[in-house]
Amino acid sequence: MIFVAAGTEDARFFVEKLIKKKFKLYVSTFSQYGATLYNMEKTNIRFGKMDLEEMHSFIKEIGAKCILDLSHPYAEVVSINLIEISKRLNIPYLRYERPSYVWKDAVWMSSYKEASDYLVNSNKKALLTIGSKELESFQNVPKENLIIRVLPTESVLGKVEKLGYLPKQIIAMQGPFSKKFNKLVLEEKNIDILVTKESGKVGGFKEKVEACIETNTILLCIKRPTIDYPFIVDNEADLIKFLESRVKKYV
Repeated sequence: MIFVAAGTEDARFFVEKLIKKKFKLYVSTFSQYGATLYNMEKTNIRFGKMDLEEMHSFIKEIGAKCILDLSHPYAEVVSINLIEISKRLNIPYLRYERPSYVWKDAVWMSSYKEASDYLVNSNKKALLTIGSKELESFQNVPKENLIIRVLPTESVLGKVEKLGYLPKQIIAMQGPFSKKFNKLVLEEKNIDILVTKESGKVGGFKEKVEACIETNTILLCIKRPTIDYPFIVDNEADLIKFLESRVKKYV
């Protein structure tokens, strides 16, 4: 059994590949919606947030022989907890990190707070495309200067309403989005600064860069967290090779 921490489009791709290769998986997602994106008839799946101890108990209970970390590049706490659990249970840990797509002309930020301070000092209109988890970090930015793009789920929309965002400030859609769509939003909303995370080509970062170039919009990008992964790969071949060498199939 392989415990899979899933949270990206990459995760769905690799889960399908591993199912076809007859690996036994237990997939864990943060949201109920994320769980519905998987074929529940072909693999075990659970959803919901777990802290370190809850995750440790669960992975031990299902008898996982390996941990495959396919969580989002910015889900720092999840990865750190999984590394700790792999040490406790003495089982292999593998991190798949999607390749970076770095644009040298972006304004790079080390934290959400740093990005928030930048927006306060600039006093320009910004589009936040960072998801909903870190919106609290931008509470000191005047709301009239912000447009936010978030998932259209009940829990997310309830959260942004509590934070004080008005309907006219919210774009509720699931990405990733094309360059054409990004460009349209930047132009229609008169955006000066697009705030994002460096989520890689699969995560739609490239399309944001291209839209910013064509609209002369500042791209404010929050750097990926730096984590000391025990094992890390960035391609399918190495991921499969690692699992085939460390984990027995059908187990």
